[in-house]
Amino acid sequence: MKVAIYARSTCGHGDVQLEHLRALAAERGWQVVAEYVDEAIGSHTLDRSGLQELLDDAEQGDFERVLVADCARLSRNPKQLLRLVHLLAQCEVKIICQENLEGGMKCTG
Repeated sequence: MKVAIYARSTCGHGDVQLEHLRALAAERGWQVVAEYVDEAIGSHTLDRSGLQELLDDAEQGDFERVLVADCARLSRNPKQLLRLVHLLAQCEVKIICQENLEGGMKCTG
């Protein structure tokens, strides 16, 4: 399965997120085809260069899933998160949150 990794960090820990997500993808046998990172940008806006590039590439069909550490990396605002889920679903892309795989809350059905 082709996956894209998205990391957002306001504390400069984007590399740590990427390392964990790369390891998870390798463990599951998923092919990482792209990585997107937004550093030092809050979740209050969807106008983030990495996120916008991810959405553009999703429209092109570059990957089937987006892998994130947790849903809050996409947005802490529930309305924005639902909008992202909807935009990605229109591209037939689902979100996989690492916390879901470890028994946490679910982003998508």
